[in-house]
Amino acid sequence: MEIDIENLQTDLKLNLPAIKSLITFTLKHLGVKCDEISFRFVSEQEICQIHADHFDDPSPTDCITFPMDDEDSNTGYRHLGECIICPKAAIDYDDKKSAHHELSLYIVHTILHLVGYKDLIESDIKVMRAQEKSCMEALEKNNLVLTD
Repeated sequence: MEIDIENLQTDLKLNLPAIKSLITFTLKHLGVKCDEISFRFVSEQEICQIHADHFDDPSPTDCITFPMDDEDSNTGYRHLGECIICPKAAIDYDDKKSAHHELSLYIVHTILHLVGYKDLIESDIKVMRAQEKSCMEALEKNNLVLTD
């Protein structure tokens, strides 16, 4: 499986091998098979622009996903999609956990969106939160949550 990671921000130092391990583990934990998944870590300014361009909302957000799931009928190659994450949102999030812990959750959250989980209505949000919790607990048990 190919995991494409592009770090286009300077707000939070990222350990790319640790991020790849987290992504690989999460996909296996969820039973997802794909050939490629892409992650782009961007500045707050860039995520605002992407949010405005694609959702008509120029406000900052933590993450945006673009599911592809385009399986090539000839080769069977499957690109799951692109995850765009703003580490600055994790820094700004007011919680007792570290920004890297919060970033781990954003990575899990985007993967869940790519495989079909939604979070627009209350019933879907409950399902999404339960799956996030399951993934994060498994990551913590295996020491794969990102750390400072």
